[in-house]
Amino acid sequence: MALTKAQKKKFITELLDGVKKKMIAAIDHMPEDWDDIELRYHAQRQFDDEKVTHEMRGNTGRGRAYAAEVAKNRKI
Repeated sequence: MALTKAQKKKFITELLDGVKKKMIAAIDHMPEDWDDIELRYHAQRQFDDEKVTHEMRGNTGRGRAYAAEVAKNRKI
C-alpha cells in the first residue's frame, strides 16, 4: 500500500527519531576514543536493524522495483 506524502514524512521522522534516541541513549556505553568514523558505522548498523530485509531483497519484485527506481531517479 502506497503512503501519502504526510504518511511518508511521519514514517521518516519516526524512523530517524528512533535511531537518534537509541544512539543518544547509548553514548555513556560507547568507548571514549570513538569519533565520527565509528559513530557513522554504528548509525549504519542501527539502520540495518530497522530495515525490512525479506521484502526488499533484490530477488523480489519489490526489491527489483526499488533498485530500478533508485538507479533512474538520482534525486531520491
